[in-house]
Amino acid sequence: MSMPSAAPGDPYFAPGPVKVESAFLGYGGFWRRFFAMFLDDIILGAIAGLLTPLIMAVLPSSLRHAMQETVPFVGATMVAFLIGVAYHALMNCSTHQASLGKIVLGLKVTDTNGQPLTYGRAIAREVCKILSSAIFCIGYIMAAFTQRKQALHDLLGGTLVLKAR
Repeated sequence: MSMPSAAPGDPYFAPGPVKVESAFLGYGGFWRRFFAMFLDDIILGAIAGLLTPLIMAVLPSSLRHAMQETVPFVGATMVAFLIGVAYHALMNCSTHQASLGKIVLGLKVTDTNGQPLTYGRAIAREVCKILSSAIFCIGYIMAAFTQRKQALHDLLGGTLVLKAR
């Protein structure tokens, strides 16, 4: 005797996990990524311009003085860098899987299996952008020539930028 199958109206119905697969639309190419980064830089410039003076103001005066004494603007540069890392890592781990610039241009960031990024992987990807910028931004330009349109920081961080629409 076979068991009757449970239906959604049945009180014993327990649906399994719903796995939503999105269709693969392709990799995010160099120019789309470039303009997304351009938009993000405008957004980050505004955010850093507002937050940096506030953050520097709340630092103890000895630390603030030490940061400003070593190299001019080093404190502001460090704060702006940390704001950028936090912004991209949080946005890439959000439900959109993309920064605001990438959302506007229809891109999302995943791991190499197409899964959302963990916060640790997102931070590692952002820190690896230092290497992508190190030699005349060749690490970024690599996205135009690699098979899966990966920049150096994507290769090192184990990530992909995919078209979301």
